[in-house]
Amino acid sequence: MKHFKERISRAAVSLLVWKVCIMSPALAAESPALAGKLTLVPHHITATVENIDRAVAWYHDVLGFEIAERGERGPSKIRYAEMKIPGFGVGLVQFPGTTRPEKSERPTHPIWLHIVFAVPDIAAAKRTLEKRGVMLRAAEHDGQIAMLTFNDSEGNEIEIVPATP
Repeated sequence: MKHFKERISRAAVSLLVWKVCIMSPALAAESPALAGKLTLVPHHITATVENIDRAVAWYHDVLGFEIAERGERGPSKIRYAEMKIPGFGVGLVQFPGTTRPEKSERPTHPIWLHIVFAVPDIAAAKRTLEKRGVMLRAAEHDGQIAMLTFNDSEGNEIEIVPATP
């Protein structure tokens, strides 16, 4: 029986490795089923900020991002920080002389409007963010929180939605 269990276990591991290899982005082009399709995986988003120190502290203290890299680039001394959570990153860039524009109801030129994160328990996320002093706007549907929106330290909008199973 022990020998049989070891064979089944090895077969399961082999199947899992095969699935991961077939579904990996590097091998997607070789798979006829995925030919012509992009296999996109979220990586990071980058935002310009008025104050890099304030933004780094906010993303770390409020959302739990870790600092992966921080420094200056180029002759104009562009300050940057790469913030990470498992599976995703936020790049923060402060150009010399950056100031926050006047807040308007809607942007007057094409831009990304906000970043969206999903959480397994949106009510718990709401309580946590409120304890951290975040001013939240909540939308409900059928008595349940459908989404939370709020702004980071630089005025960029962030949205949180419930994770879908």
